[in-house]
Amino acid sequence: MPTAILTTKNVATLRPRAGKSRDLYRDGSRGAPRGFALRVRRSGPGAYYLVYQRAGRKHWWWLGDVNSLGLGAARDKARTGLDLLRQGLDPREEERRVVRERAAEEEGQRRKDIAESARPTLARLVERFIAAHKNKYREKTLAEYQRMLRTYVTRAEVGSLLASDIRRFQLRAFVEDLAAR
Repeated sequence: MPTAILTTKNVATLRPRAGKSRDLYRDGSRGAPRGFALRVRRSGPGAYYLVYQRAGRKHWWWLGDVNSLGLGAARDKARTGLDLLRQGLDPREEERRVVRERAAEEEGQRRKDIAESARPTLARLVERFIAAHKNKYREKTLAEYQRMLRTYVTRAEVGSLLASDIRRFQLRAFVEDLAAR
């Protein structure tokens, strides 16, 4: 594995040695993270890697493509990986764990959104009504309807109830209270 002093300019110009379709250049810059390398192809720059040993085996952690990740950011990511290694953690596994957690959070939020849309509150139905009828009324009329619906429905106790759970007596009490005002 050849060593090169990597700069933002020469990262784009490095090519594999003669007779090779791809090559790996170790970063020989002062202060560069240990194991930080650039893999290049004949067609041009490829990707940054952190090459490290763990349990007697060589591992490669892909840091990012040259076109999407800057040299400084790649070095910082490699330093973070080395810090994880010092703590006894594998940076690839930690990255996978973070991705899994993020995916689980997004899935939970998606399920929550689906549940809310399947069983909306009265206030949510009012918001949907306003959005669906946006183009049917003049701007001033729509603004007044929005004000009235949001003022009276969302502030009322009945507005926070699931639409499917509202009973006739609750609606009657709500409407009578509005009429009295």
